[in-house]
Amino acid sequence: MGQEISEENEEGIKDVYISGSSTCFPVIVKCAEKFEKENDDYDIHVTGGGSSKGVVDVINGLVDLGMASRPLKTSEQGSDMHQLAFANDGIALIMAAG
Repeated sequence: MGQEISEENEEGIKDVYISGSSTCFPVIVKCAEKFEKENDDYDIHVTGGGSSKGVVDVINGLVDLGMASRPLKTSEQGSDMHQLAFANDGIALIMAAG
């Protein structure tokens, strides 16, 4: 941990790597697309694989950001690991009267 994955390539483009939660994936892809349109010096690479993959990839220094649709487990928490919630979900039951 503590190493920086993102780096600038020969064209001055900064690559950012994100992996993890398939639940978060569609939202983060849209956010990445919008960010790239407004910041042409970034290339954001987003992959799924599940919450645990996102956390493990961060711990192993493979990605800049890990997506998890759950809180970090005690075993995953470290001094360099920071959680930032971008959304909360809920379940609603809708029934038709009839």
